[in-house]
Amino acid sequence: MKVVWTLLLCIVLFSSCNNKIISLRICDLAQSNEHISHFDVPEGYSSTCREPINYAPDSNYPLEYYKQEVRINVHYMDAEKGKYNFDRSEGELYFDQIMENAIMRLEINEKMRLPEGNETPVLAAYFTYVLRDMDTEVGRSPYAFHKDDDLYWFLSKGKNRNNSRKEVLIKYQQDEGSVLNIFIQPTHPDSVASKTYTTDITGIAMGTTVKIAGVYELGLPAWQHATNLNHEIAHILGLSHSWYRNDGCDDTPPNSNCWNSSGKPPCEGPTSNNMMDYNSSQMALTPCQIGKIHRNFHKQDSKQRKLLVPQWCESDDFQSIVIDRDRKWLGSKDLKNDVIVKSGNTLEIYCRVSMAEGRKITVEPGATLKLYNAHLHNDCGDTWEGIDLQSTKRKNGKIEMYGKCSIENVIK
Repeated sequence: MKVVWTLLLCIVLFSSCNNKIISLRICDLAQSNEHISHFDVPEGYSSTCREPINYAPDSNYPLEYYKQEVRINVHYMDAEKGKYNFDRSEGELYFDQIMENAIMRLEINEKMRLPEGNETPVLAAYFTYVLRDMDTEVGRSPYAFHKDDDLYWFLSKGKNRNNSRKEVLIKYQQDEGSVLNIFIQPTHPDSVASKTYTTDITGIAMGTTVKIAGVYELGLPAWQHATNLNHEIAHILGLSHSWYRNDGCDDTPPNSNCWNSSGKPPCEGPTSNNMMDYNSSQMALTPCQIGKIHRNFHKQDSKQRKLLVPQWCESDDFQSIVIDRDRKWLGSKDLKNDVIVKSGNTLEIYCRVSMAEGRKITVEPGATLKLYNAHLHNDCGDTWEGIDLQSTKRKNGKIEMYGKCSIENVIK
């Protein structure tokens, strides 16, 4: 993160009946100013920007967190002459039902069953799925139906296993990198007919693409595929299988990965209901897992961020984020609203904050804004209004900068 050493203060005077407020619009950061103090990073400081828990949404601050929307395309694969998958009308309806149930499960987000007696908080997942908009210019729907004798089928075991092969993705995926492509492939009919092959609900996540099978040939209600869809998409969004010890979260206890309780070891007691374990429920995400997903959503160049509808570019001038108690923003944020730090309160910013077009941060007289290696900018190719630093004869708004901070994309 580069340091900006130039000073540009746009001075505007505002008068009221009782007080004269002097407003300094901070368009860039400066080496020295009576209202801007520069310090070295405090001893013992460590960056908080990589900690997943600092990205877990907090429903107490609804303007700072909003439900992220992951854009998806859906591809149904079939043989040239065979009938091994849904046709268009059936397929669109069936996947709509799968997606509706999958979203419902994200919204419910059950309490963790493991460890027994746990007090793991239950947080809202704050993300959902949306079908990519119809591209009328090229006549392209978010649903595609392909017939290809060589690439239509899916096998996850055996000598002809092809679940991890990419040929079908390379040939048929759309808007690679900006949309999550979901391929629904039937199990090869020869395997379905075999007495030694078990057809399962299965899938695999690859880059920004998911392949799933068992959807058509098992003949199950759509909702029974919802957990598999959530599980595979969560891999794309950055989660690992959680029954291991190295999934990066200390609130997902290692377990025996039992499908359900059988009454016999190692599955005699409560079993996991976590989305990233293989179990009959898959209805829970922990605060750390949710935080990991949202941390990836907030990384500027991450593959997960590129899949999102960029809601942070939608400016909201009807409501403001009011800081009326001391707050620390320990993770990155993408904000649509003005921010007002009220007199007598302090806002500490530790990471990246993107401000929507036309929005600003106001530091009232007697308020303090502290920046710790912070980067303030607009991540939409637009400009924002910078920092409105206010003071009166009796009180000054203050900015304290620690380490290497920058402010960019402010309108001049």
